[in-house]
Amino acid sequence: MCQTLYLVFMFMFTFLVAVHCWNTAKLQARLSYLHPMLKLFLLSLVVEFFAVFLELIHYGSYPNNGVGVPALHTLGSVLSLVSRVLLILLLLLLAKGWTISRESLDRKWFVVGVLGAYLLLSVVRLVWEREEVDPKLIKLPSSLLAIDVVLALTFLAFAGWFVVEIVFFSYRKEENPHKKSLFLRLALLYVPWMLLYLATLFSSFALDPWVRERVHHVFTVGLAFLAQAALVFLFSPSRAEEYFSVAAPDVAQGFRGDENYAHL
Repeated sequence: MCQTLYLVFMFMFTFLVAVHCWNTAKLQARLSYLHPMLKLFLLSLVVEFFAVFLELIHYGSYPNNGVGVPALHTLGSVLSLVSRVLLILLLLLLAKGWTISRESLDRKWFVVGVLGAYLLLSVVRLVWEREEVDPKLIKLPSSLLAIDVVLALTFLAFAGWFVVEIVFFSYRKEENPHKKSLFLRLALLYVPWMLLYLATLFSSFALDPWVRERVHHVFTVGLAFLAQAALVFLFSPSRAEEYFSVAAPDVAQGFRGDENYAHL
């Protein structure tokens, strides 16, 4: 099942990467620079592509040797976590309106620090379960369940922050109709996505280990594809030119200054 799953998603992510690279090249040719938000998204997409590729190699060799390639399996899972954290960072920056309706960012290092801690804890939890926990156990150890609770609550905090910023601040204060439309689309697309991902996180408390891994694979790779595909659509050249500044932003200044992009 997992082999077929990752084979299908390998083709789907290959298509996404090709489309976004083509769109990015067209946009860069028009504007003579590559917007930092598009760079961040491209990085997240490419990292997820390699994660799916490594998982495909692992599960593709599983029928031949009965164990697959555990090192690639673990590396693929870690890359998937990295891609997801990059995606969350991108969504939080979009919700905040950075380089869309404002240039400055407040509490930026706090958000980056929390995301870094979230990624580190997720990787530790993954490696711990793969290396130390007997897969024959019916229930996960309480220590891992406690980490799952922390991760789920942290992601819930990210989701809450995303909703508050995009609905009550960015959308309401934005006057440009194109940028206002972006905030509305992001809210409509990614609030349900975050709720579905939360449901996947909490499923670890209810499912037996042999079922949990399959459900986790199906939902996480499926949700990752949906999230990336939506951004490929939103970041097409015609839309990106409307959403972002038409002048190359000073990224360092964007982390220091008080000016904004409202006049662009």
